[in-house]
Amino acid sequence: MASLDEIRAKAQARLQQLEAEAGPHPTAEPAPESEGGGWRDVVDTANTAAGHVVENLMFGFGDEAAAGLGAGVDWLFGNPDDKDIGDLYDERLNRSRTKMDEFREKNPVLTTVLESAGALGSAVPTMGAAMGPAAVVRAASRTGHLPAKALPSKTAPPIGRVPFGQRVTSGATAGTGYGAVSGYGYGRDGAENRLEAMGTPAIVGGMFGAAAPVVGAVARPIAARIATNRAAKKANIPLKAFDPVQEALEKNAKTPEGKIEGRTAASLNADLAPEATALTAESLARLGRFGGPARAQLTGRADAAMENAAGHVDDAIGKTAGLKTIVRRLDAQNAAKIRDAYDTAYNTRIDNAADVGETQEAQVRTRIPAEAIRKAWRKMRTEGNHSQQMLVKITGEGDDAQIVFERLPDVRELDYMSRALNDMVESRRNPNTGKLDGEGRGLQELSKEIRQNLRNAVPEWGKAVDLAKPDIVKRQLVEFGEAVLSPQKTVADVNAMIGRMEKTHPGLVEMIRPSIAQGLRNNIDNVVSRAKTPLVPELGQSGFVTRGAQRDPEAIRTLKELSGRANREKVAAIIGEDKATVLFDRLDEAAEAIATNESMGENLRTAAKEMLDAQRRRNERGVIGNTMRGKPRDALGIVFDRIRGESRIRQPDATSKAVVDYLLQKADPASMTRVLRARHRSERGLKGAKRAEQAFGGAGLGVGVPLAE
Repeated sequence: MASLDEIRAKAQARLQQLEAEAGPHPTAEPAPESEGGGWRDVVDTANTAAGHVVENLMFGFGDEAAAGLGAGVDWLFGNPDDKDIGDLYDERLNRSRTKMDEFREKNPVLTTVLESAGALGSAVPTMGAAMGPAAVVRAASRTGHLPAKALPSKTAPPIGRVPFGQRVTSGATAGTGYGAVSGYGYGRDGAENRLEAMGTPAIVGGMFGAAAPVVGAVARPIAARIATNRAAKKANIPLKAFDPVQEALEKNAKTPEGKIEGRTAASLNADLAPEATALTAESLARLGRFGGPARAQLTGRADAAMENAAGHVDDAIGKTAGLKTIVRRLDAQNAAKIRDAYDTAYNTRIDNAADVGETQEAQVRTRIPAEAIRKAWRKMRTEGNHSQQMLVKITGEGDDAQIVFERLPDVRELDYMSRALNDMVESRRNPNTGKLDGEGRGLQELSKEIRQNLRNAVPEWGKAVDLAKPDIVKRQLVEFGEAVLSPQKTVADVNAMIGRMEKTHPGLVEMIRPSIAQGLRNNIDNVVSRAKTPLVPELGQSGFVTRGAQRDPEAIRTLKELSGRANREKVAAIIGEDKATVLFDRLDEAAEAIATNESMGENLRTAAKEMLDAQRRRNERGVIGNTMRGKPRDALGIVFDRIRGESRIRQPDATSKAVVDYLLQKADPASMTRVLRARHRSERGLKGAKRAEQAFGGAGLGVGVPLAE
């Protein structure tokens, strides 16, 4: 490996070769001698000024670094006297320091500025490294609401969790170290003098470093407040309401991504989250009598929503009369014609000698159970009807009964027997699956055969049945519609019923709508009548009193069940998806309004009791008792109450009023989402505090240490 001397010799030889090859320039003239001033002086002055900046940027070692670099170049390329590199270094260092000293004498203020600027370039990063990263997020690691890239390094604890004393110690250590290193770098004439020069800068640096966390602690709430003001302005929320609303929403575990959505078009901000509803109730309780208008607004909204929901039943389904009225009207339609048709059929005798008569006789004598015959007799006797044809004797019970027909049944008796068989069929249906057992299917088939043979034997009876069938189906639809919202009726039941009706009697399904409307109206009216005005605490002459009626706690549950998913599907299957959607939107609005109104009640009752108890205790202790207990305000309150002859009326709480005013505005999910996402504004305050610490510490070191040197 070549030595330094060999490298130097090769470099000089190569330089001489290049100069010889180039030769003298044909137009070259010797440069004029400088007589002071001119551009050379400007460049020289600029270099010296830059030297002051670099000197402090490199902790006082800038002149040594520049001298070392220049000496190396001279030793390689421009050393005609063949001086040692150490001599070249000393010459350059002395020349540089002489120029810097002369510049300092001529420009003391500018020199201080330049040195401080250079020192800031090294002091701020030093404090930043000592105090931790600026992008500190306290709650992110706790809540997981921020992406991982926003988190600081795993080894750097957030500023909010680093004890204040530890931060002071870190700042003092960094400042002392910075001052000591800079003092050593500024020192001259040997290591002993350099060590002596470390003292004062180290002390000054330690003082500024220790003071930096104090500045950060002061800056932290200021920075957080600035961030809060900006967030409140962006979210369009009163500043006084921002903190309590934000803290309430932060507890909402259902919105981990910071997104809030409205439920209905009539929602208020108070409806958007359970925590917002609870905060509204608490704020109203704190307002006491001053919250009367807000409570009236909530109650009025609930009443209006209920009326709107009830009215929309008419729009979606149509106005309706009561169930009994509908049935009575259906029975009255064509009643005379139906009655005459059945009278004609019942008075017609069956020709048992004909084929259909023989078939009917075989069915009656061998297949009809005794129970069906007895049921038919009882129904005929109840209605005052008598057989014109049948004479039969039944002995025994159940399967052992003996039936002897001395005269076969007439048309009326066969009609009633088929109805009795149908009743027996329904009794054999499984209540869970709706399916018939084997005996039920047999009875059902027998009833169909009897009615078909009766239609063949007596055509007049068939005409009467055809005439009465629409009214029978209508009655069934009305009764089914009344029960359609019952939990016992499933969506499958409704769809099956509609399918059968549409298949056998197209168009008659429309008749079910009035009964559904009546069923809905009954439920809504029931809820409305039970959703009373809540208790309202008021201040009177003798203290707090309550005004208002008790609510039925089942009202909200009933309304929620009414607009449940199963009922939605059942009603949609009957009146159509579009109408059902609009109808249940109104019901949802009513449920939401009443639920919010309901949540106020218990809080208000509790608050009224607490305030009344507090006032009672205050009055029982009296003026002297309150004074002795360290409650002069309560003592003065009693005095003023006695002077005025009334209870002390407190002023509305400004924060609670701001919260109520905001939460009772029309729902603004975007605003609430901004408030929720501003949960990290305190972290912005921490960042601001961290920057303030670094800036102050860096500025202190950058200005104080150079002055101390």
